[in-house]
Amino acid sequence: MGRHSKEDVYRWAKRDMRCISQILGKNKYILGDQPSVEDACVFGFAAQMLWGFPATSPFGKLVEEELPNMKEYCNRMKEEFFPDWNQLLRK
Repeated sequence: MGRHSKEDVYRWAKRDMRCISQILGKNKYILGDQPSVEDACVFGFAAQMLWGFPATSPFGKLVEEELPNMKEYCNRMKEEFFPDWNQLLRK
């Protein structure tokens, strides 16, 4: 990644987020109504884009402005699988 410009990396990450959002659509999880291994992978990536950067970052803006289903998905995954999320972050 270090050999690529910041703009290229942002562009690729945004493209990936848009693709994931399109695949997710209105589904509760990536493959439908039940979580799968794929959700673990997608959540790891998407959670970083949503909460690992400031809300004013290109990724935060993308989720807020264009990909509300990704935000809903991340919140759903967090609530279901990490009900102690805030406690874990304090450690």
